[in-house]
Amino acid sequence: GRQERWRWIDFVVGQISLLGLKQSHEQLRATHMKHHAHTNDPDLDVDYQSRADHWWEPALAVHRRDTHTLQNHMERDPKFAEAIVRGTPIAKLLSLTQLVMVILFPLETLLVWWLPSKIGLSYIYVYFAWEPHRPGTQTGRYADTRFWTIPAPRFLCHSMQTHVIHHMYPSIPHWDEPKAMEALRPFMVERGVPGATEIPDRVRFNPLISRTKSV
Repeated sequence: GRQERWRWIDFVVGQISLLGLKQSHEQLRATHMKHHAHTNDPDLDVDYQSRADHWWEPALAVHRRDTHTLQNHMERDPKFAEAIVRGTPIAKLLSLTQLVMVILFPLETLLVWWLPSKIGLSYIYVYFAWEPHRPGTQTGRYADTRFWTIPAPRFLCHSMQTHVIHHMYPSIPHWDEPKAMEALRPFMVERGVPGATEIPDRVRFNPLISRTKSV
């Protein structure tokens, strides 16, 4: 965050974690910031193609890259374009590496890298983009993201049930989001944040488990 001299650690850890997905940390960082700035905007949200009625639609859509929106941002924002260009060599290197692995070890690469990466990207798009922003039509800080739940601890879906807090206050770490939910509940209810009325007084393993029991 504020420690500039240690920022390289963020890049290294982030890029290592993305090797399996064959993605560039620099590019995803840039597109993620655009998603925050233009959530649910049909022309500017880089994740807008996740909007759908059924979960399998975003699970498939993530594999069709939205180059139109990316190109639009690159033309409007030189810094965004620079970030995309900086991340391109890593993205190409990973693609080339996978191609070589396919030639040398086709079955192993299919089962250990290619297929898991496709499943992983689909999982991310469903739980990180589609669920938190359904139905994907609302815009504005207090309307574009919702609280939701599944009958499982929040850690199993990377706390995406509390994604509202991340959008409202990105500087709050994920591990502090339950405390923020408890403290900000009246504030969010007053502003009509979707699902805020269902937040329990005490947030535990599943922040909205009471909703699951009542459904």
